[in-house]
Amino acid sequence: HPYGIIKKMQYALKKLTEDFMNKTLKTIQIFAKIGKVISTIVFIFSIIGAVITLIALSALIGLKDIQLEGKTFVALLEESGLNFVTAIFSLAVAFISCIGSAVVSKFAEIYFSNELELGTPFTFDGAKELLRLGIIASAVPVGLSTITGIALIITKLFQPTLDESMISNEPISIGIGIMLIILSFICKHGAEIADELQEAK
Repeated sequence: HPYGIIKKMQYALKKLTEDFMNKTLKTIQIFAKIGKVISTIVFIFSIIGAVITLIALSALIGLKDIQLEGKTFVALLEESGLNFVTAIFSLAVAFISCIGSAVVSKFAEIYFSNELELGTPFTFDGAKELLRLGIIASAVPVGLSTITGIALIITKLFQPTLDESMISNEPISIGIGIMLIILSFICKHGAEIADELQEAK
């Protein structure tokens, strides 16, 4: 009967899909473990970087009026070819960048931890978390670049000696965020397929 043939074909297709997802899942779990380790390492180094830049920033501000060999610390710094305002601004930008990196890596660590606990990325909650991570990974670089740009304009108004060429000006990268957003929709679709397979059983 044609209807029976169609049902058998649908069952065979679902079985192939299930087998493919199970095989793919093993590979995904390996990458999830690697992702968790990397995100944890990035988070730790980002916090360390933030602490170091904050200490350096505090030290520069604290040493501003210190007299050394009859000259202020600022004068000695500028004699060495480094503008005081530029140094302060560069450290502030580095501090904000480290905080941004820490935020993104922490959310990534949370996602990978939850994914490994569930054992699959093909869940509706997991897809939502991945979407959130993608939005954060896209928004943070844009936000940091905007804040830095505004701060640079304001600082230049009051401190014309600011040397922009000495400040790190990396291009905005939202590629990873967009990729994660796309993957979240794939995971959502995978969750729908998983539900259909479960119902078919």
